[in-house]
This record gives sequence, structure tokens and C-alpha cells, in this order.
Amino acid sequence: MALVSPTDLVNGQRIQFKTLNDSDNNTYIGTITGLVGYPLARTYMDLLPYSQAVLKSNPQIPPLEELIFLVLAVLENSTQPSTFLVFALDWIDTPTLSIIEDTSSFDIRVYGAPATEADTIVQLLRSAGYTVQQLVSTSS
Repeated sequence: MALVSPTDLVNGQRIQFKTLNDSDNNTYIGTITGLVGYPLARTYMDLLPYSQAVLKSNPQIPPLEELIFLVLAVLENSTQPSTFLVFALDWIDTPTLSIIEDTSSFDIRVYGAPATEADTIVQLLRSAGYTVQQLVSTSS
């Protein structure tokens, strides 16, 4: 496992880390699906309570609006959708951060198929041995 700085993280990496929140003893393990600003990060979850907890022991961390956030896909098992957790890079306890697997990820768009077939397409990719995550289904 390679130790890394939070600013070196990229999409597709499987990582593990602890946070600077003194009340949170969890080790988080998941795949990075995005690095986003506060306007998008807050659509995933209410970030204010966690931010306040981190700030209790780390008052030097900038306001939420100035932070970059990672979106972490935590997969409980291969048949359930991922749970998405969001953490500011500044909330990560850097000495605990490591890359478990540094893999590439690809965004695939399927055109000309009805939205009702999205689950079938995902299952076909899984049956071929791929780890698949359906993020968005749109129609025009």
C-alpha cells in the first residue's frame, strides 16, 4: 500500500483512510468516483455536522465553500449499489491515507437503449467480470 498526499488522489483509486474527526474512529475504504467543489458535494449529504466535528480539534481548516471534496463509493457487496460518502481532502488524516489499488476507471455511455434496460446492461458487464457502478440514467 502506497502512502500518498490527499492532493495526489485521482478518480478510480481504491483508498483507505481515517479522518481528523476525533469522534470518528472508522477506517473508510472505497473507490474515488469524483473530486468536487462544495456546491456538488453538498448534494450527496449534509456536510455541516461533520465539518463542525472536524473543526473542534482543527480550527485552521478553511470554510466548506473553499474545500475540495472526494466522493467515495463504498461497495458493501457486488449485488448492492454503492453507498456514496463525501469527505473534504482537508479532513483526511494524511498519515492514515493509503492507496489500496490504483486502477483505471472508464465512463461508458450507452446510446439507443431504453432506460428500462439499464439494469440488464449493468448485469451483463458484471457477468463478464467487471466491477460496475451505475451512476446516472438520463433520457433525451
